[in-house]
Amino acid sequence: MGGLSHGVRWRRSSRGNYGTRGCRAAEVGRGRAGRMAKASKRRLLLIRSGPTEWDLSARLQGQTDLPLAESAGGAVHAQMLAVTMSGVSSVMFSPDEASRQVAAWLTEGDGEGRDAKVQQVEALRELNLGLWTGLRVEELETRFERAGAQWMADPAAVAAPEGETIADLESRLLPVLEKALTRRRTSTAIAVVVRPIAYAMLRCRLERLATSDMTRFVGPWESLGPMWFELDKDDPRLAVAPPEPVAPSKAPAA
Repeated sequence: MGGLSHGVRWRRSSRGNYGTRGCRAAEVGRGRAGRMAKASKRRLLLIRSGPTEWDLSARLQGQTDLPLAESAGGAVHAQMLAVTMSGVSSVMFSPDEASRQVAAWLTEGDGEGRDAKVQQVEALRELNLGLWTGLRVEELETRFERAGAQWMADPAAVAAPEGETIADLESRLLPVLEKALTRRRTSTAIAVVVRPIAYAMLRCRLERLATSDMTRFVGPWESLGPMWFELDKDDPRLAVAPPEPVAPSKAPAA
């Protein structure tokens, strides 16, 4: 079994023999294409912020700024110290206390990537949940019955009163990541720390899933560890799609 000849189309010479000239050209071309494809790749480490007390009590936090829950701090710290940071040159995080703490732990200690630049990025802020902020999930389903059911089925199909849509979240978050990935050397990577809804949106985008699958990624944080993704330059997964009509949710009557 000749490993070098596997998959190469041999060229028949004018003398009726199969020569190596065509083989050499095929291998050089394939090698160059492979190197070019590899060079165009960008790496992203996606990390969900650790839980706050509101997360643990199933309350919708939105953009409310809360620290990590004391009961989860030790486990989150240990998880971040165990993350492989190979090649990471920058850690970008959502402007909230829980995400800020996680980003600090990612760059704690020695080792490759632990000296990465840490940067707070306003555009990575969590989805604004408007008048839903602070409600428990069961309260949402009771007080906003129809909208609550829509939210649980597909968060992109409905918007909280005075809040943002998932399309709004995508339009401010995706361009920032695309720019950050494009302007860096291909040998480096970026780490991104965001809150649960932003994390769920990005997981669906990067794994080419529908927004109705977002509920899979807002469960217990322990089951949703850091994830590496490899993207092409100008990757369509980071492109902002035209917004679709969203059903507005009305505030319940007083």
